[in-house]
Amino acid sequence: MYDRLIRGSLALATAPVEEPLALEDAKHHLRVTWDDENERIEALIQAAREHIDGRDGWVGRALITQTWDYTLREFPVEDCIRLQLPPVQSIVSVKYRDVAGNLVTFGSTNYTLSSDHDWQPEVRLAYGASWPATRDDLDAVVIQTVNGYGLTAETVPQPIRQALLLLIGHFYQNREPVNIGNITTPLPYAVEALLQPYVITAF
Repeated sequence: MYDRLIRGSLALATAPVEEPLALEDAKHHLRVTWDDENERIEALIQAAREHIDGRDGWVGRALITQTWDYTLREFPVEDCIRLQLPPVQSIVSVKYRDVAGNLVTFGSTNYTLSSDHDWQPEVRLAYGASWPATRDDLDAVVIQTVNGYGLTAETVPQPIRQALLLLIGHFYQNREPVNIGNITTPLPYAVEALLQPYVITAF
């Protein structure tokens, strides 16, 4: 289908307000009872989350609620556009540049968010609606979505949170060959096993 072939770019509009793991949960997993390493452990939580979460994450998903702009050159010829970074909670807006170059908001009554928000979220045209004509620009269409499981860590599936804990433990035990944000040692197989059911493998 033509719409599946359209490729766009993603830009983070609003970052998550918290991490998917609390500092105390990570410290409990690491059996750390002192506070001297709080800053380092918080950095490890961030590194583990960045390995999994968002546009560059391994699973292709959003964890804690965040807002993204998905930019396309044009609307598809068919009636739906596949979105990225499930789960998608809602569509904030669909905007486009008309042939005169004006930025226009496409009315929300013209489309719906598909029911499969968790695996293959799509913007679908409402019955009788059609995509409007756009100017020939690289950023002619911008779809803003709210992505993620929820506002708090508890909304993230437990297997993903467990994988994060294992990653943090891996980073913590392998301090010398690991740079924050860059993984230079093999990951435990258990991490891959926990995350595999959540990996988005096709777009």
